[in-house]
Amino acid sequence: MRQYIENILIEPEIQALFLESEEQYLVSQVYKDISVNRDIDKHMRLLYLLISYMYAQNSETKVVSKNDLEKIYILLKSIDINNDIHQSSFSKILSIDGVDSKTLYYFYLASVALKSDKVINIRIDLSAFQINDATNNSDNWKERVLNQILEAFILLVRKSNGFSDIRNALFKIEKLKSEQQSFEKNYLDNLSLQNEMQHAYVLLGLYHASKTIVETSQYLIEGYQYKERIEVVIRQHSEAARKALVSVPRIQSLIDILEENLKIIQANAIWSKTKFNDKIQKLCKINPD
Repeated sequence: MRQYIENILIEPEIQALFLESEEQYLVSQVYKDISVNRDIDKHMRLLYLLISYMYAQNSETKVVSKNDLEKIYILLKSIDINNDIHQSSFSKILSIDGVDSKTLYYFYLASVALKSDKVINIRIDLSAFQINDATNNSDNWKERVLNQILEAFILLVRKSNGFSDIRNALFKIEKLKSEQQSFEKNYLDNLSLQNEMQHAYVLLGLYHASKTIVETSQYLIEGYQYKERIEVVIRQHSEAARKALVSVPRIQSLIDILEENLKIIQANAIWSKTKFNDKIQKLCKINPD
């Protein structure tokens, strides 16, 4: 697979596409004006190929270089997701059923920036992200849960205004929990018996995915007071989510991205980097606020 990807990337036409994308990326940093006169569908197909490759392999065989990540990042950054043409092409080629296109775009952008260790870029990249009220209030319970999980992840990566985004991410999931009883029953009751079972498993998988957000948020807020091994909690709920989501592989693939990046967030947290520093731990116990 790696050789196949490399053969594609060295083709003159693909090299020209990368060059054009890089030029558009650089222009956008100054003028915020991205051209729509390119073969945008080809751009999106290449992006889909690289993102799929990045997350298709298991951790033992995955070979994703910094150069690969930089290419994906530039392809993403040279997209104007607010432009109707770009958004339409993105939806046509990269869409996942039930996921808002802009949310999915920022989810991928947050993931790639995080994996690339673009600490400063992340804050800037995600500053334009806005919560979609339409999906947050959707009558389709599955779509409502799925989109808010992705939104909560984006907030965790952005971490704007100190702990504000982290608390908002946690609040989004807690609000879903409070709505679950009434919305879930209505959603499942409108399905046939055969579909009801499949969708119940999908919801179960999403609930496990939401738990990874909750636990990571609590870890970031509580620090040394957090009682569990966060990396183990993330892995266990991610594995349960993947099993339950086996009938929807595109959504299942989002769990792989979510798990990998939540572990990066956890590893980058000050609590993880200073966990062997006894003085810091003692100070936190004395003054946890």
